[in-house]
Amino acid sequence: MLDQQALIGATKELEPLPPTVHQLAAIASRRDWSAMEAEEVISMDPALAGKLLGLANSVASASRVEIVSIRDAVVRMGIGAALAMVTATAVSARTRLALPQYRLAEGELWRHSVSTSIAAQALPSFCSVPIPPESFTAALMHDLGKLVISRFVGGSLLKRLDRVRDDGAHTPIEAELEVLGVHHAELGGLIAEGWRLPAGIVKGIMYHHTPDEGGALVCDAVHVANVIAKQVGRDQTREDADHADGDIGPDEADGELELELCPGSLERLGMTSHTLERCSHTVADRLEQVLSAYN
Repeated sequence: MLDQQALIGATKELEPLPPTVHQLAAIASRRDWSAMEAEEVISMDPALAGKLLGLANSVASASRVEIVSIRDAVVRMGIGAALAMVTATAVSARTRLALPQYRLAEGELWRHSVSTSIAAQALPSFCSVPIPPESFTAALMHDLGKLVISRFVGGSLLKRLDRVRDDGAHTPIEAELEVLGVHHAELGGLIAEGWRLPAGIVKGIMYHHTPDEGGALVCDAVHVANVIAKQVGRDQTREDADHADGDIGPDEADGELELELCPGSLERLGMTSHTLERCSHTVADRLEQVLSAYN
């Protein structure tokens, strides 16, 4: 039997985030943040500063003018994107691991996390309401709870979880709740809370599968970004299979893995199925470029 208290307690045992993330998150949570403040924090870590400049020049700027200062990079990218990039660097190693409990090979969780953050950053161009900047970091971290569950689930418990997940009657979240009594989104929110991240990031992670319950736009943004990232990932898998002359299983081709998109989120964000599709294309176009900038 799974010890739920031990599972919840394990969220406090993950290696803490570096001070740079906390300091930048505190700045980003204020409406009166300044690029000068962000520059002072980021400049304390030369390696991080270099990555930020590289990312700003490779994907965040449509200008032909090279960005050469941290302050210009933050202004061009925005504080939300800068915070997401700093956080991505901090969690990169742990999210690149294989998670067989979730049928994720090495690097797949990292790729999906970055893709979800890119989707959240693309949303402002396709929504009729302002997207909270903390959405970008919440989107990046939305699946961290899977790291904790993967430490505890194995053997007969994993077999039971697999059976419930595959029975066609449960969503992945419902399967976790039935078998474990807690789900990865809740645990991910507890991780962010334990890391003393802003409340908006905590809420965006905790309710990314149940945005109606979250009652905040950050929940809707992370939810929709997650759906977009999953669709982009599946499209890429099909494309790779075509190039390799492989066959996609009939269940996949028939859409058995149809995504659970909350209509309320689209409505609250002011999106339509058409703008959702356009946003997906944008994410697909940016993904490889962004991933290479993080390496």
